[in-house]
Amino acid sequence: MQKILSRIPENPTKDAKCIIMLHGVGSNQDDLFGLAPNFPEDTYIFSLQWCFSLGNGRYAWYPVDFSTGKPLYNTEDVKRGYEYILNCIKEIAGKYQLSPEQIFLMGFSQWAIMSYYTLYRSPELIGGIIALSGRLLAEIDIAHIHKEPYSSKRVFIWHGDQDRVISVESSHLAAQLVQDLSIEPMVRIYPIGHTISHDEISDIVGWL
Repeated sequence: MQKILSRIPENPTKDAKCIIMLHGVGSNQDDLFGLAPNFPEDTYIFSLQWCFSLGNGRYAWYPVDFSTGKPLYNTEDVKRGYEYILNCIKEIAGKYQLSPEQIFLMGFSQWAIMSYYTLYRSPELIGGIIALSGRLLAEIDIAHIHKEPYSSKRVFIWHGDQDRVISVESSHLAAQLVQDLSIEPMVRIYPIGHTISHDEISDIVGWL
């Protein structure tokens, strides 16, 4: 298993939240972990990193080819990243005796993409997701899915309306799918590009 950065509360309450963070393409586990001080001291914080190296300390959850103007990727690469995420969730939950309702995935860009995918595939393992500037994978199809396991989940979606990497429309489409799963998401659109601002983090902390 890849190295995991963590911040473990000294005196956690029985309902303490757990945030599992993952980075976007071209970043690493140190990136989002820098946001840890913004969360209450009794919050468990973990930051993961997957093994697809882009060089110079830069990583991705799966390789993507944009040469055609559309993202092309190998579904098996996505599944391997997803399985690693599942293993981490199970290990963290077991070691710290956390219930699914306490655990939230928080991801930016490609990790937001993986957050949606993990919620879709394994809703029973988490309480919800915080998807920052992401989109849905084509593999997500809820046409014949049983919706009851999703009804108690929580979803926070935010996006910058000046994003030139992943269009804000992607989050609007994701919000519609989340609603179709019987979840009412919290959606926030900010006047920024493909980045994270302190205002957004404050909103996330308040939402949690």
